Amino acid sequence: MFRRAQKLDPRCAMCFWGEAIVLKDAGIPAALDVLKPARTVVEGRIGQSQDDTELGIAHFEEAVDLQDSLPYTEPPHWYYPVRQALAAALVHAGRFDEAEDQFLRALERAPNNGWSYYGLLELYKARGNLDAARRQKPSSRKPGPVTAHCCSSRSFSCGWIDTGLRSALRT
Repeated sequence: MFRRAQKLDPRCAMCFWGEAIVLKDAGIPAALDVLKPARTVVEGRIGQSQDDTELGIAHFEEAVDLQDSLPYTEPPHWYYPVRQALAAALVHAGRFDEAEDQFLRALERAPNNGWSYYGLLELYKARGNLDAARRQKPSSRKPGPVTAHCCSSRSFSCGWIDTGLRSALRT
């Protein structure tokens, strides 16, 4: 039915929406579902850029829930590590206990993720807990192949620098 209507009027948004609903009912997440975390992360980054840390955190928390609701696939539908962004924002806000929890939860989802370990390392240094910082290392699992992804050293560093986290951690 949707394809027939789409042939009659290819610009029909309802036709495309209908296809998305059919795909979702078949267990395939619609593009709109996958893009919701993206939109919410952007809103969080905008909040951070306007020095509204709490608004940024609220959007990142929503994005984490949206990402967690996506079905598991390899490769994932949405690969950006939202939990790390949330944890970094929590560090910036001085909410260290919550940040630690988010970094640890990110490691449950992606063991051996160096960026989560880096976040924990910086968090423990900020707390003055050098013993815990020294203990941060990947789990005993054999690491998989190293692949390029959204957390290149440049993008991750920029995320920390742009939000003022480096200066917050040094104080």
